[in-house]
Amino acid sequence: MYSLGMNKEFEQFIELCGCASRASEVLNCTVGMVSHIKTGKRDVSKDFAKLIIDKFPQLSLFNLLYPKMIAA
Repeated sequence: MYSLGMNKEFEQFIELCGCASRASEVLNCTVGMVSHIKTGKRDVSKDFAKLIIDKFPQLSLFNLLYPKMIAA
């Protein structure tokens, strides 16, 4: 499934990790996958969302999974 645009909550996750490379280590995926999620080419999976929230509970699970529903 493709998103309508960038996932701001996922961008915050990358910032908290320090870089896309470290974010990919947390998620145990490629840097390319991190890039695709950031740009909206791919959505955050439920498994990835759980890993992110377990590591950074200050982030919003809802905003990770449903970024296009956030009011601008």
